[in-house]
Amino acid sequence: MQFLKALKLTQKNIKLKLYPDYPHVKLVILGDHIWVQHYHATQDIQTMPEYVFRHTQQDHGLYALFYQYFVKRWENQEIPEYDLETDELIYKSAKGIEERREPFNWDGKDNVNTGEVLLSDQIQFDAAGRPYQVSSFQARSHRSRETPSRLETL
Repeated sequence: MQFLKALKLTQKNIKLKLYPDYPHVKLVILGDHIWVQHYHATQDIQTMPEYVFRHTQQDHGLYALFYQYFVKRWENQEIPEYDLETDELIYKSAKGIEERREPFNWDGKDNVNTGEVLLSDQIQFDAAGRPYQVSSFQARSHRSRETPSRLETL
């Protein structure tokens, strides 16, 4: 998080969104290339194959599919944007107009000082008995959804 805040301070255009569901893919778009990796709950992402798709004018192929998937998710106004300067979640209307802001604490504690821990790191084991770490966090604004939030990198 500090890295993203430092980039923001250098006048870089950085946006972060917090999604209520677990990501299916790790998706990186750089120019005419898209890197895709499948997330699997019981496997280390480093062990999963990585695919690269290149955009060309003759054959859009899977580049267009993944690009459209990204744009559709990113522009969904139901998903709040995290303000790196104020540590708030920004909720917008369907027209993209800011409706409200809610504080978001990265320290794992809730926003009403009850002491409830929202950020918990757990060690779990996959089918082969290999340990992996699961980090989940849940913001106060997401409690009504009854699902943990995950930080999705796009």
